[in-house]
This record gives sequence, C-alpha cells and structure tokens, in this order.
Amino acid sequence: MTFLLPLLWITGWIAASAWYRRSRGKPIIPRVPGDAVFHENWCSGRSMRNWLTRIGGARNCLMVYVQGQDLVVTAKFPFNLTFLPEIYGPDVRVPLVTIVSVRPLTRLFQKVLRLEFATGGPAPIELILHDEAGFVRHLGQSIAVHADRRLQARQNPKKRFNLTYFRLFFAVWGAGALFAAWSGLPDDWRFRHDGAKVAAVFQAPDLAVDPRGHGILAYRVHGHDYRLTSFNGAGTYTVGATESIYYLPGDPQNARQEGLLVFDLGGLGLGVLALSFSLFGAALLRRLS
Repeated sequence: MTFLLPLLWITGWIAASAWYRRSRGKPIIPRVPGDAVFHENWCSGRSMRNWLTRIGGARNCLMVYVQGQDLVVTAKFPFNLTFLPEIYGPDVRVPLVTIVSVRPLTRLFQKVLRLEFATGGPAPIELILHDEAGFVRHLGQSIAVHADRRLQARQNPKKRFNLTYFRLFFAVWGAGALFAAWSGLPDDWRFRHDGAKVAAVFQAPDLAVDPRGHGILAYRVHGHDYRLTSFNGAGTYTVGATESIYYLPGDPQNARQEGLLVFDLGGLGLGVLALSFSLFGAALLRRLS
C-alpha cells in the first residue's frame, strides 16, 4: 500500500484541480472554438503577477485565441491540471477592450509580446507567438503598439506532441510496477493454493528496528506464535485490527499477507496503463489538440 500512496496523492491532486476548473467554468480539455478569428497552439508565455510566475510560466503548452471580443490564454490538456495554471499562469480570459498596450520585446534572444491591461484587470503577461503580426492585427486598432522592434511575421509552429520526459517517466514507472507485480503474483497463487489461511492481528511496530513503522502481524499456528512484517506502512493500518494471511503447512513461519494479491493486481493494472500512456500518449494528445 505504501507503494501506491504517491500515485494516490497525485491522482487526488489531479482530481481536485479538475473539480476546481469545472467550478470556475473552465474546461478540462480546452479547444479552440470554431468562430475564433485567430488562434495558435503550443505557445509559451508567463504572467508578471509575482516572482514565482515570472520564473515559472509555461513553455510550449499554451493555446492562444481571439474569439469575438475576448482574448483567451490557457494551458493545453494535461498541463492545465494539478493547479499549474493557477500557480504559474498565465490563464486569462479578458475582453479586448481591457488591453491597453502591446510591446514587442527581446528577452534572452527570444522575441516576446508584453500585454498590459487596464487597472483592475490581470497582471501583464508575456507571450511567445509564431505570428505576432496576425495576433496584434486581430486585437483591434485601438490598442497602442509600442514598437521597440518589428513584429514577427508568421513562423511555422513547432508542435510538442512527443512529451519525451513524461513518456520516459511513465515508461520507467510502468516497467517497475509491472516487474514488482509480476514477480509477486506467483507467490500469491502458491500460498493461496498450497497454504492454509489464518487470522493475524496488527501489533505496534518496533520503531528502533523498523523506523518506517511497518505493521507487525501476529498469528498462532498449532500453539506456536509467529510474526510477519506487513507491507502496510505507518498510517495504513490500525493496531489490533485483523488481517488474513496464508502460511505453508510445513513451514508456518513462511507466510504471505492476503492483501498482497490486491496490491500486485493493482500494480499490474497501473503498470499497463503507464506503459500504454508512454507508448500511445502522444497520439492521444494529438487527437485531443
């Protein structure tokens, strides 16, 4: 169970961020509307709200479009989850009339557009676009453009569908989960098929021996007491609770916890999902974009 805690925490964090976005009327999988007069995908940018957003920002994961009288800048799926847009930005939907100025700048050999908004609006944002001239043209004639340099004409965008680092992480994690599950399933079968079942009781761990606080399962066979170190880490069991275990009749000290079967099957399923995302995640995101 301890092995699954980080994954459960990440899953809960993703679910919470998805609920938060839905509660604010923001889509989970944002799409460019059909009536957008300007749009670009896989852009970069940052909010100038604070020091964290300035050093964070978003690289090659933003979608920018002008729809009607609104400008929308948001992260593409799945980069809009885990509260990344809320923490690092930019994630804005503002009326075009609130944009008071656009300034083309060059920062560290990169061409950026800095957008300033009216008082009460969002903090200034900086965008790296492929078609600066087309973007500014669709913002409207009333917006002041401070031309410190010439606007960049349309360039061919570099789409980032491969997600190399994410795919590598899921490949390594999935392979590890599959190996752990596959190596444990034969023992699960052997102990259930050849062994005998007995109820064991969780005892308080000896932290001097095991600082991680894994539970100790105590059980009795033919008048003799035995102890088994559980795979349940601290906080995942209750002292005094019972758990079934299987032991081999000729060797009662050699036992296996019943819950390990669920653990191994869960690891097998999650490993398959992780490897599937590693292999086919890019194609899936390509279909969603």
